[in-house]
Amino acid sequence: MTTVKLDPEDDNILEKLRAKMILRGKKMSKKDILGRLIKHAAENEDILSNDFMDQSIPLEEDPAWSILNEPHELEFDDTSTRIDEFVYK
Repeated sequence: MTTVKLDPEDDNILEKLRAKMILRGKKMSKKDILGRLIKHAAENEDILSNDFMDQSIPLEEDPAWSILNEPHELEFDDTSTRIDEFVYK
């Protein structure tokens, strides 16, 4: 078993979800709810990854973008060649 520390806001959401389940006659622990949510996410991983893709970093903070805008820091003049070697090493 692994222990997970939730942010207070997330824990509050989880507790409200648990309360709604109890009102519907399904007594579930937070552990049960999280387990089902994890299994659901694993089965629908494309939806989950799309949600994370929408939360990408701003373009100005992307390392590749900053290097393209400041090629003088590289060992070559043309940033269109070998860029991945320098950005993602």
